[in-house]
Amino acid sequence: MNVGKDIPYSAYGEYKIRIGQEDCQIEPEIMRKMLSSGVNNSLELIASPHQKLHFDGLKTCLAIKGVKFIDGDYFERNEGLKNEDGDYNLQAFLLSDENDTSLKVTTFEGVDKSKILLRNEYGYKSLALSINEILMYVKSLNSTRVEMVNGLRTDMELFDFTCFREAFINACLHSRWQENNPPNVFVFSNRIVITSFGGLPYMLTQQDFFNGQQAVVNKGLQKIFSQLGYVEQTCFGVPYILNRLGKQAFEITPNFVNVTIPFNFDTKTKEVIKAELNPTMKKILSAMEKDRHVKLKFVSSSLGLSEAAVKKSTKLLIDRGYLNRLGNNRNGTWIVVHKDF
Repeated sequence: MNVGKDIPYSAYGEYKIRIGQEDCQIEPEIMRKMLSSGVNNSLELIASPHQKLHFDGLKTCLAIKGVKFIDGDYFERNEGLKNEDGDYNLQAFLLSDENDTSLKVTTFEGVDKSKILLRNEYGYKSLALSINEILMYVKSLNSTRVEMVNGLRTDMELFDFTCFREAFINACLHSRWQENNPPNVFVFSNRIVITSFGGLPYMLTQQDFFNGQQAVVNKGLQKIFSQLGYVEQTCFGVPYILNRLGKQAFEITPNFVNVTIPFNFDTKTKEVIKAELNPTMKKILSAMEKDRHVKLKFVSSSLGLSEAAVKKSTKLLIDRGYLNRLGNNRNGTWIVVHKDF
């Protein structure tokens, strides 16, 4: 397999890499970082562990965003789902319906990891769907506190959701998926922490990082994330977080990057997450968990309830953060955000 011209090599006691038409020398320390970061271990080059893959979830997400595509081999190659040998690659596996990667959002009772309240699982499906479900779930946690100051109403959100969104998408873009190390999301009583493994890309210093320079590890994923509306090409994420939260939001080591999103006021995490559900609501969630495209008319018929009653319960589920809708009423998808029903 031809893996490209950007492979580092040793010649006459020096480390070099081919860039364009030139052989450029690499310092030994940079060489070590390149090897430890898995450079050239591209998601688009590594063969998928399974070759019988389907992409219904990815296609649904693209269609909802208005992306037009020609199904079949052209679609797969255009989206970077096959390597040069014509086999499905690791990027295809991550975006396929057969993906077995586990993505979790873990919630703790207090400010440390001593007691787990809830572990929500969003893996084992297309990464495009999993990311969207995590974003909607975390958004459902963002309660608003209303205060009256000198007769004026002030609304304060629990945390800056845009900061979370940018940090989480960046973590997904830079994660070492080759080593089965997906990003983690931890919810504490006073903050949310997003952890991505692998540290900064080898070619990026901390100063470059804080200056908003971009060095995407998984470029194929960046293209697809851009089609899905998850990312832009403007390096917006890190500067936005710096402006809102400062450098203290970042903890950077050679092996991981943590981003901490603080809460703006005290809250009891358990009360934010838990909400009372009646038997009808649980049955509706169960039906939508089994079939993300199920129509409310079918749900009402199968449960022996009026369509009006099902619509009312569905609205309550959305308001309480248990359920969300991706797309329009005709061709959209139900996303069960909470799994503890």
